[in-house]
Amino acid sequence: MKNLFSKTTAGLAALTLCASFAAPAGAAEDVIKGDVDGNGVVSGADLVALSAHLLGSKTLSDELKANADMNDNNEINVIDYILLKNVFMGAPAASESLKISLEGESIKADEGITVEGTKATITKSGTYLISGAMTAEAQIIVNTAETDAESVNITLSDVTMTNTSDTPCIMVENADKTKITFNGTNVLTGTVDTAEAATAVIYAKDDLTFTKNSAGTLEINSGAQMGIYCNNDVKFNGGTIKIKTDAAGTGTAKADAVKAKGNAEIAGGVLDINAAGDGFKSSKNAVVIEGGKTEIKSGKDAVQGETAVTVTGGELTASGDRGLTASAGKISINGGFVLATGTEAPDYSNVTGAPYTFAFSFAEQHAKADVMKIGEKELAPAKKYQYVLVSDESLANYATAEKLEVLIAGKDAGAVKDTKLVLNTPPAP
Repeated sequence: MKNLFSKTTAGLAALTLCASFAAPAGAAEDVIKGDVDGNGVVSGADLVALSAHLLGSKTLSDELKANADMNDNNEINVIDYILLKNVFMGAPAASESLKISLEGESIKADEGITVEGTKATITKSGTYLISGAMTAEAQIIVNTAETDAESVNITLSDVTMTNTSDTPCIMVENADKTKITFNGTNVLTGTVDTAEAATAVIYAKDDLTFTKNSAGTLEINSGAQMGIYCNNDVKFNGGTIKIKTDAAGTGTAKADAVKAKGNAEIAGGVLDINAAGDGFKSSKNAVVIEGGKTEIKSGKDAVQGETAVTVTGGELTASGDRGLTASAGKISINGGFVLATGTEAPDYSNVTGAPYTFAFSFAEQHAKADVMKIGEKELAPAKKYQYVLVSDESLANYATAEKLEVLIAGKDAGAVKDTKLVLNTPPAP
C-alpha cells in the first residue's frame, strides 16, 4: 500500500503547476476544509473528488477549490491530497464531522456532543452533521467557549423538527460564527403564540450564515414567533429558504420573518418570505442585497433597514404595507432588479443610485392579480398595491417618467399621480 501511495503521489505532483487558482473574493466565509465534493460533509468521497481534479478528469469550481486548499496557499496540489488523506488517518480530528441523529422522541450523538433529554449541545467549533426527524420537542444548542474563535459548521440533512413551546429549534447561545448548510428537505416549525425574539424558530446571539454550499431546501414555519432572529449579522448565501410566519393563518400574529440587529445580507440563493409582520429587516444597521432571488409578501414593511437599504444585484420583489424603508438612512439601488409595492405612502426622497429607478402612485389600490406592465416589463406584486418603486436596466431608455407607459391588467393605468423619475440623471446615450 505504501508503494502504491508513493506512485500516486508522484503522479499527482506532476500536475501541481496547472492547479493554481485565485481564491474568489469572500470565499473564506463558507469554506469547509476538506469538503471537496460540496455536500457539507468531509468524507472519503472528497479524496476521490480531489484526485479526479488533480488528474484532470474533473474540474472543481472556485468555491470547492477553496475547500480543497488544505494549506491555504491558493494552489491545489498533491500536498493538499496528503493533508486531506491525513484527516482519515487520525489527524486533524477537528476536520471530522460529528453526527447528531434525531430519532422521533430521542436524540443520539457522537462523543463530544452533550445530550440531555431531547436537547443536543455543541460546545466546540468544528463540523456537525444533523439528520432525522423528531416527533417530540427538541433543540439544537450551540454554546462554545469565549476563547474558541473558530466557526461552528452545521449541515442539516433531511431534518424535521416541530416545537409547540417557546423553545427555538436551533439556538446559538455563543459562537464566534455559526454556518448552516442544508441538503435535502428540511422543515423547522414553531407554533408558540409568543413573539419575543428568544422564541424565534432559529435564534442566534452571534453571526449566522446560510452557506453557498447549500443544495437543498430549508422551510421555516412559525405561529406568532419570528422565523429567524440574529443579534449580530445574518447572511444568506445559497440554497432555497422558505419562511412563513403566522403559518396557521390566524390573522392575529404580527411576527417578522427575518430580523437582525447587525447587517441583514443576501448574496445568493432563493429566499421566499410570507410574513405576518416585517419581511426582512435590520433594526440597528443595514439591509444589503447583492445577489440571489428574493420574494417577500409582508403584512408590514417588506424590507426595512435602520441605517440603509442597499441593492447592488440580484432580484428583489418586496410587497408589503410599505415596500422599502430606511428609518434613519438612505435607500441605494445600483444594480439588479427591484419591485417594491405597498398600500401606504412611502418616503422615497432618500433614494439614490441607478437612473432607471422610478417611483409613482396610482389613484386607487389594485389587486395583486392585476399584473402591471411598465415599459416592456411585466410585474406581479405579491399583494394589493397603490405605491410602486421599480428599478431595472430594461427601463434605461426612458429618460423621463412621462415617457413610461404603465398598463394594469392590460389597460392604461389612467390617472397616475406623483409620477416622477426618482433619479433625475438621464441614462447615458
